[in-house]
Amino acid sequence: MPLGFPVSRPGSAPSNCGATHAESLVGRIVTVSHENVTPAATTAARTLFRAALGGVLVAHGSQKLLGWFGGGGIEETSKGMHAMSFRPAKTSATLACLGEAGAGVALALGFPTPAAGAAAATTMGVAASVHAPNGFFARDGGLE
Repeated sequence: MPLGFPVSRPGSAPSNCGATHAESLVGRIVTVSHENVTPAATTAARTLFRAALGGVLVAHGSQKLLGWFGGGGIEETSKGMHAMSFRPAKTSATLACLGEAGAGVALALGFPTPAAGAAAATTMGVAASVHAPNGFFARDGGLE
């Protein structure tokens, strides 16, 4: 369904010279539609988004699981999980890392996107619930 919202047209003057800019826009509606977006463009955009998000999740999970990209590996992740009261810590760390990296691989490769998205959302939701009390920035142990 097309969306409509007011816009000003270049070179047009308000009919009422004393009207405010908002009042001059009343009645001028431009209809925006997605009719000019091709299915190929939509597919390409979705694929690019899935691959980028999947790559980020794989890298983030690999840091914690394998120690890649400057991460601490499973031992450091287990210590962190223990400090956050996850028991058993090593099992929790392994499942979190596999869930994150596995969901990333599935998203990047286009495997069942709803299931992969749900796995990623669940894993990141748990992480967010643990880090939310510390604020947004990572330097303070926050969400970012």
